[in-house]
Amino acid sequence: MTAPDSHARPPGVTDETVEALGKLSEAIEWLERARGRLYDFHQMVGHLDFQMDEAARLFREAGHDDAAAWVEEEVIGRNVLDGRWTFQMVEEFDDLYYGPIRAGERRLLDELADGRRHLFEAELKEQRRTHGQSGHERRPPAMHEPALGAGAEDGDAVVMDPGEPDPATIPRGACLLTTARRGRVGPADAIRGGTMPGTDDRDPSDAERAPASRVGDELQKQVDEGEQDPERAEEKAIAEAERKGWDQEQTAREGGAS
Repeated sequence: MTAPDSHARPPGVTDETVEALGKLSEAIEWLERARGRLYDFHQMVGHLDFQMDEAARLFREAGHDDAAAWVEEEVIGRNVLDGRWTFQMVEEFDDLYYGPIRAGERRLLDELADGRRHLFEAELKEQRRTHGQSGHERRPPAMHEPALGAGAEDGDAVVMDPGEPDPATIPRGACLLTTARRGRVGPADAIRGGTMPGTDDRDPSDAERAPASRVGDELQKQVDEGEQDPERAEEKAIAEAERKGWDQEQTAREGGAS
């Protein structure tokens, strides 16, 4: 059983709400960066304070007792702000600023988006990635952590990307090579649109058919034999076509020229 998609927009959430939550998320990222800078400052000052120990020792060894005394008495352990070391600055920042803002963000996410984070970014990814292209997957193909969108009972089963086609739905004669890489249109889009580049209802002899259509037949055979990975099915189909003497380079040229 597959858990709900943690990045899918819940029903009733408007574009305006997603945009507002996206801007809040962007601001939170800057908050995290500011907090990181504060911790940098905290560690830098702590480090320099211990370096002052070494400076005092070297002054004393060089015969400059007054300089050593100034470092030891005036510098080492000095407050950075009025009555505060840097750890106290960090605590106040966390308690008075960082903590309340993060808590408020979680409350708004729960109230407005069913607790789902990064809806704006997830939808932006869907707009900008190349559907069906290797390296542009919506999420990892196999996830075993329920919080990431797959039930624990899935075990090692591959969780299909909703944006990619189920191999069992690929029409006979359809070739992923000429579909996923043609016009930057994903296979799932072509299936939903009712057309699949490379599909040919005719059944002419091999001599009359384009190599891409032949590879489509090999792809269908891979699906019929139970191959569940679209990319692996395509690789096997092309390899089989090449083994039988079909021109793989011609196939690729036809796919790119269409």
